Amino acid sequence: EELLNTVTNWPYLTQVKLDENDAEAATLERIALLAQANQHPPGLKAMLLRYLKGEYPGSTWNMGCEDPLNYVEGRMLLYDDAAVEFTCRRVLQDSKQFDTLALGNNAVTVEGLAHVIALFEANSSFTTLDVSGNQVSDKGAEMLIKLLKDRYSVQCVLVDGNPMSQSMKEEIQRVVVFNSTTQELKDLLVMVEADEEENTELQAADLRSPLRDSDVEILLASFGKGNRHITSLNLSNNYLTARGAMAVMRFVQNSPQVTALRLNNNGIEGGEGVARGLKMLLLGSETIQHLSLDNNDLGDDDVQALIEGLKPNGSLTSCSVQGNLRVSPSVSHRLDQSLTLNRHPKFKPFIPRLSADDDILRTLEFAGLQLDDLCIEILVEALSTNSTVTAIRLNNNQVQDGGVGLLCNVLDAKHCRLQHLDLSHNGVTVRGVRMLSDVLLRNTSLASLNLMHNRIGDAALKPLQEMLDRNDTLMDLLVDGNPMRNDVILKVYSTSTNTQQKLKQDLRRLQAWDAELTAVDFSGQASSKSAANDLTCKLLAEALSSSHVVTSVNLNYSNVSDLGLGMLTDMLYSNTYIHTLMLDGCCITDAGVKLLAAMLLKNSTLSYISLRHNAITDDGCMALQRALVHNYTVKRLSVDHNPEVSERSFMTLGYSITLNNEPILLKQVIPQVHSNSLTVLDCSRKGVDDTLPF
Repeated sequence: EELLNTVTNWPYLTQVKLDENDAEAATLERIALLAQANQHPPGLKAMLLRYLKGEYPGSTWNMGCEDPLNYVEGRMLLYDDAAVEFTCRRVLQDSKQFDTLALGNNAVTVEGLAHVIALFEANSSFTTLDVSGNQVSDKGAEMLIKLLKDRYSVQCVLVDGNPMSQSMKEEIQRVVVFNSTTQELKDLLVMVEADEEENTELQAADLRSPLRDSDVEILLASFGKGNRHITSLNLSNNYLTARGAMAVMRFVQNSPQVTALRLNNNGIEGGEGVARGLKMLLLGSETIQHLSLDNNDLGDDDVQALIEGLKPNGSLTSCSVQGNLRVSPSVSHRLDQSLTLNRHPKFKPFIPRLSADDDILRTLEFAGLQLDDLCIEILVEALSTNSTVTAIRLNNNQVQDGGVGLLCNVLDAKHCRLQHLDLSHNGVTVRGVRMLSDVLLRNTSLASLNLMHNRIGDAALKPLQEMLDRNDTLMDLLVDGNPMRNDVILKVYSTSTNTQQKLKQDLRRLQAWDAELTAVDFSGQASSKSAANDLTCKLLAEALSSSHVVTSVNLNYSNVSDLGLGMLTDMLYSNTYIHTLMLDGCCITDAGVKLLAAMLLKNSTLSYISLRHNAITDDGCMALQRALVHNYTVKRLSVDHNPEVSERSFMTLGYSITLNNEPILLKQVIPQVHSNSLTVLDCSRKGVDDTLPF
């Protein structure tokens, strides 16, 4: 007892030999233990005494250097390998009180770490180790990694401030994180790290322990270390929030091998962050093809962000947002439309051009693109603001009667200029024909309709005949290849031919070079336009190209558009007989007028042009005025009753026409006078009258 008190209170007694004594073994062991503790910094003995008395607080054995008892004679005494060995082997070997060993900022090396690892292997109660700020090298790091892989219960190890490589520190932390997860997540991490060729889908749905945001972040960090074979992520039926969802989206955005992502049934709440993440996912990924977000808590703004991201994205073809109660049907439908465009990459680029009313886009070639009725709905919406398209070819697609009904809206529009519609080799039935027949009773632009090789039966005869009896513009109607009797097909073609008799007779006379036909008159009236259209202009231009007798062409109040005028101007470049061209009340815009103006720079025969009651603006008038500077033959030019033409443009054109009706000298002189480049004006013996002084 006296010796125990002495070794307890006197720190200099470091060795005691008590072999073959009669005292109790426990007392003798405690004397030897305290004497050995005196060989180390005082703080260790203080902890040991409290522990032996059962007064040590908590579950952390703290040998950190900040203990003030270790500050002796002006310096801090650090725990070294010997102190660690004593603690691990003599004090903590069999203790179940502690789960944490703190050795931070001391002088522990690999040798001391070996004793710590032996303690952790023998005593399963320890789960946390702090050896930061010591002298542990990469060899010690390898020992720690082996311990962590063998003992899943060790879930926290701090190693900062040791002379080991950064890669070793990262590997230690990776294994620590691995140990802190559920067994199911451990299995997933093992699969990801294996990077085996046959494992192409990360199946993390319907787990017994659903993943949370932190688990997914661990999983993605492991995935990002180089797995090259997994292309599909299924994270459905977990507990992910907006934070976890955004982490996943950022990862997929930067992972070109991932093509499918499922986040169903997670309760992800939409908002500004999620919306931005969805949009950036589509803007940043060029490989994502399938995205499923069913049964979450997304709203219209989140889906609208998807739609915005789909505009430049061409890879996503499947996206589901069912079961999100805050997503309205209209927004969901717009998403379906955007996905439909991505499924038809050759069709998608035309839609923004149509909406922008691109005047270069006259003919739409959509043959054989597998377009369905939803594609037709998108097309019709784009055409609702378009005034330039005159031909649409939709042959060899999947258009049904629903799509035909939508196209009827285009044909029924006031600004419709569509002249050619090809619906051959689709799924049109008698129902679609009835809708077409009804709208063609009012339409005055369509000249050609191809319905070959559909599913149209004999019942289509009556609506087609009624339409053809009253329609004056449809020149070509094709119905071959349908399940119709031959006699029914013949009756359809007979009716179609009779409605165009007058127009076709005049064209045949032109083609036969009839010397008595000096004036071509295909005009109508303001209340009832004629049957002439762009197709008529094509036939007319071909016939007039070899005619030497026709001097006047009258297409007033017809369905001629810029396309038809372009065909006529191509012919007029070389024609030297026609001097009158009348196009009042047609569908001419500035685009057609510019073609006409370009022709006037070469033509020296036309003297009268009438363009009243069209859709010409000041821009078109400016093109005509520039052409008249170099044209000397046009004596009359009418652009009255074009609402968008200003008074100034009328005066400018009138001035140019006035000059064309005066001596050529006057027209040549005036520009020089305006430019102040003329010093002597000699008009003697030039037949000048009182107009020149004016």
